[in-house]
Amino acid sequence: MLTAPPFNSLGSSEDDSIGHYRRYSQKQLRNLAEKCGFEVKYENYFFSFAFLPILLVRVFLEKIGILKKTSVRSKQELNEIAEKQHKERKGIVGAFLSFLEKIEIKRLINGSKIKFGSSLICVLTKKTR
Repeated sequence: MLTAPPFNSLGSSEDDSIGHYRRYSQKQLRNLAEKCGFEVKYENYFFSFAFLPILLVRVFLEKIGILKKTSVRSKQELNEIAEKQHKERKGIVGAFLSFLEKIEIKRLINGSKIKFGSSLICVLTKKTR
C-alpha cells in the first residue's frame, strides 16, 4: 500500500518541508507502478475535505504573498510545519476532523469512488510472471 500527494494544483513550497517532492495523478501513479512490476488492485483519493483548505491556504495565500515560501523560512519554521502536519488535532478542530474522516472512511469501505482529495492511495501486488 502506498499513498502519494496528488494534483499539481495543490503544490506549494510547503511540499518540500513535508517531504513531497512530486505530485501524481491516478494515471501517472498507476503507470509508474505497472512499469515497476506491480499491479494496482485498488486506487482512490482520500482526505477530500482537505482539498479546498489546502488550495486556499497553502497555495493561494502563498501565491499572493501572505504565506512565506519555504525558501525564506528558517529551519525552525520548517521543522514546526513538518511537526504540525502529523500532529493529532484536539478539541473542536480534532472532533470535526475526526467526524469528516469517519464519513470518508465509510464512503471508502462502501466502494465509493472519490473524485479528488489531498492524498491518493494505491494497493499494489507484485505481478507474477
